[in-house]
Amino acid sequence: VMVATGAQAQEPSAPTGEAELVTIAAGAPHWIHYQGQLFNPNTNQPLANQAFNARFTLYNDRNGQSVAWRENKTITTNVDGLFNTQLGDTTALNLSIFDGRELYLGVAINNEEPRPLQPIVYVPYAIWSRNADSLGGFGERDFAKIIAYGFVDDDGGRESGRGFNSFRAVVGGATVYVIDFDDIDDYDYREYTTLVTPACARPVMVGTGSSEGDLVVDIWDQNGNRTQCHFQFMTLRRE
Repeated sequence: VMVATGAQAQEPSAPTGEAELVTIAAGAPHWIHYQGQLFNPNTNQPLANQAFNARFTLYNDRNGQSVAWRENKTITTNVDGLFNTQLGDTTALNLSIFDGRELYLGVAINNEEPRPLQPIVYVPYAIWSRNADSLGGFGERDFAKIIAYGFVDDDGGRESGRGFNSFRAVVGGATVYVIDFDDIDDYDYREYTTLVTPACARPVMVGTGSSEGDLVVDIWDQNGNRTQCHFQFMTLRRE
């Protein structure tokens, strides 16, 4: 996940963070998910509910002289100034460049690209995977199977991902997020593992459960009040 802060149409400032190449399952698209947040540097307020021209470039060098890949698209922020996009969904990524070489990402908002560029780095298990000679004797059934993954907006709608639909509904007297899976009708939190990462501008707490065969996601603010928040999730079936 990457976060771009202090940016506006004329004066974007340097993004910080790291990128993750999404190769979740056979047949899944080879995209890099990018999440950012734009602020007006004069007021320090989020640039909410606006569209911007964005250019994403992968460079072979930290000075941005050698372009390995480039994509232009429009991004749209939400009420907190957050935006999500998939690098590679407009211009296909050249997967051969992900061979261990150094790569740097530049993000230009309305043609303004701040420096320094952001290095593309490993996540911990990708390092292990690259250096592992084998699976240590484990077979296919020893690993959890991904059932669904994606991003859900504040209002409960599905932004991206696969294997699910989402909405907000009243469960047990409380309005919560409900994830309805495409391939399973009997979701039980005791038989699956679900990881939820909130993506809002304020600290929150997250709880998960199950109701009538669906995944339930409940989010609270620091005062213990239920609140709405954009989030990403992944659900895996434990063998």
